[in-house]
Amino acid sequence: MFEEIWKYQIYSAKTFSLTTGHIISAVVILIIGIIVAKIIKHIIEKRINRHAPNISKHDSVFIQKIVYFVIVIIFLYIALSILDIPLSTVKFLAGGIGIGIGLGLKDYINNFWSGFIIMVEKPFKLGDVVEISDNIGRIWDINFRSTTVHTEENMDIIIPNSVALDESIINWTKKDNMILSSVKIGIGYNSELEHAKDVMIKAAASVEGVLDTPTPFVLFKEHGSSSLIFELFFSINVINKMERWEYESKVNFALNKILRENNIEIPYPYRNLSFDNNSPINIKLNN
Repeated sequence: MFEEIWKYQIYSAKTFSLTTGHIISAVVILIIGIIVAKIIKHIIEKRINRHAPNISKHDSVFIQKIVYFVIVIIFLYIALSILDIPLSTVKFLAGGIGIGIGLGLKDYINNFWSGFIIMVEKPFKLGDVVEISDNIGRIWDINFRSTTVHTEENMDIIIPNSVALDESIINWTKKDNMILSSVKIGIGYNSELEHAKDVMIKAAASVEGVLDTPTPFVLFKEHGSSSLIFELFFSINVINKMERWEYESKVNFALNKILRENNIEIPYPYRNLSFDNNSPINIKLNN
């Protein structure tokens, strides 16, 4: 019974015949290839982590995926060899598949090669903090088809690799984790500006984690309606946007405290109400 099923002819031609046994053998070989590829990929990951700790996670994953892909291709070739399909038929099938790829899998192939370019050129890599389309998150995974960005809101944004290459992506941490952040503050018009600037820089420098180099600095931005607007810049090492917000909050706390201690006014917007005696119901608001 089993032998009959195994030798059952699915397709027969002058040059070759395709049986159930051929297909089962090919599928088994392909499954074994995928399992072997996963095992070797896992072994390579362990070896790299143990013996080559200087290799970045991005390069390690790239090596693993290339090895995985090559092994699967080899076993796929073996599986096709078991089917014993003549070369002329293979060319015919390849032509048909090529047309199918051109018509239906164009975007997939585009994403595949875009993924390869991303892995090689590294406009961003695994672990980088990036900003794309007003979304900020960490590069969680780079496949040959898409890139996954994990946001602080615990959401995963799946971006096709071709889109990731075409979009304007802000990479916060391409070379290192240092970024330049800032907070704005308004002080009274009667303030002594040079003293206020020194106090602001001191406030930023007092926050633990703010880098000494480059040194915090202050820019006089504008003459506001009720205050002089300054922007205090400082450098920090961050791994996500929440850390940046936390540092900005700490600097704001320190800034508020030190300005009050030095009797530097922090004005707030106010409005004057004026009444026209000739028209009691007419109320004018002046900034």
